[in-house]
Formats: sequence, C-alpha cells, structure tokens
Amino acid sequence: MNDAPVLTWNRKEVISDFAERCNRIGADTDSVMRHFDAFERYYRSPKTERLHDDAMILQKRWYDSVTGGHPDLSVYCEQIYLADLLACYLIYSRKYLLQLRKKFNLMQYRTVDLGCGLGYTTAVLNEMSVNDVFGTYFSESWQSRFAETVAEDCGFTLNNDLSSINSVDFVFASEYFEHFEQPVAHLCEEIFPLNFKLMLVANAFNADSCGHFNRGYVVNLQPVTSRAIGRKFNEHMRMHGYERIETGWWNDRPAVWKQEQTDLYARR
Repeated sequence: MNDAPVLTWNRKEVISDFAERCNRIGADTDSVMRHFDAFERYYRSPKTERLHDDAMILQKRWYDSVTGGHPDLSVYCEQIYLADLLACYLIYSRKYLLQLRKKFNLMQYRTVDLGCGLGYTTAVLNEMSVNDVFGTYFSESWQSRFAETVAEDCGFTLNNDLSSINSVDFVFASEYFEHFEQPVAHLCEEIFPLNFKLMLVANAFNADSCGHFNRGYVVNLQPVTSRAIGRKFNEHMRMHGYERIETGWWNDRPAVWKQEQTDLYARR
C-alpha cells in the first residue's frame, strides 16, 4: 500500500492500489478493470455514453426484482459492483472529501461513513480525525472483503450495528439513502439516534442505478415519487432540529446539515 495519505493519491495511484487489492481478495482483476473503464466513461459523459451491457443486465435484474416485490440484494455481491464503486469514489466522493477538508475541521469528530463501499472514503475520513471513525458496509460480499483490507491497513473500524456505535459527531452519506425503500424511516429510526452534529449527504433519489429504489419509495406505507422523496427527507431533517448550511459549493451540493445551535469547527 502507498504510505502517503489516501486523499493525496492521484488517480493512477488509487487505481494501482485498487488492482492490488482485487488480486488480494481473489477477484478477476482484469474483468473488474474493464468494467471500471466502462463505468468511468459513462459517469463522466452520461449524455453521450451508454451503460455497458453487463451493467445493464445487472440493473435490469435489480429493477425486475423490485417490481416483483422481492428486491434482489445479491446484486451487491457481484464483482462488477467493485468497478462501479471505484468509479463513484474517483468521480464523486473524492471531490466531496476535498471540499469538506477545505471548509470544516473534523479533527475531533467521531465519524461514521454510511455504506462505505470500498473503504477509501472511510480511510480519508480517518486521516481527517483523531477520534473514532466507522464504516458501515454490505457484509459477505466482494466489496466487504475489499473494505476489510483497507480498514486493516488504514486503522478504521467496520461496523454494521449502528446502535452499538451509540453516537457520532459527523455522518458522511454519499449516495446512501436511495438504497432504501423507506429512506425517511431509515433516517428517523437508525440515523437520528446517532445524535450527530454535522452530516454531508449526497442523495441521488432520481437516478436509475443498481440498488436504487427510485421507482418506488415508500413513506408511512404510502408510495412516494422519486421527485417528492427529497422534499420529505429535508422536511424530516428540519423537524429533527437540523438546518442546511450554505456551503458556497456549486448548487450547494452535496448538502451539508448541522444541528441548530451547534458550533462547528470551521476552517479559518
């Protein structure tokens, strides 16, 4: 593993580390890298690139299972999902982390990375804080085996039992809540009890993607459109005493929420 801080790794260094870890966990590295190239082209140019065939097949399998009333969570266990997660880290999450570091001082913050995927984001958050950092993940999958190697090397804790974490100061939730059929219920029942001071959230409620419930969210047992679920989410954040911060980032995205009357460690 590269000894330099993970956030300082350039694209080539991240990809090199990723390939080495794929080999370590016994994945078909050549196949995964081909899928990564295809995902990266698609995410960078969605208007001109089409989703490649293997990804379309997996996505169809997912939405067919949702329509049939039995969501097929085994889609998270496919090796192709490793490639999707790497593309998302390089294109989205890494940018959010750079923005976050410039604006907030998280050095003392106890932190949880919800749905930590490969664990690279969690590793960076661990570099930003001297306090405990946790990552939640989809267990018994290729991505969990990958994340376990990163956690071991970088010194953070993987933990899927949010109730055992008890409380945190900061929640990082990049493309997380759309993976729940009832995201508002999950927010209220699992996340608010963490009593966090600050949350960065990048929701993609409208996007078609493997694992997303954007064709049928539910709130209070009633179907809610992907357009309306974002408003419901924001309403509940405000109802529970959180206010959205004006970050100055483009279109104020990703969103950052803080507890009202809470002083934050801001960058000067």
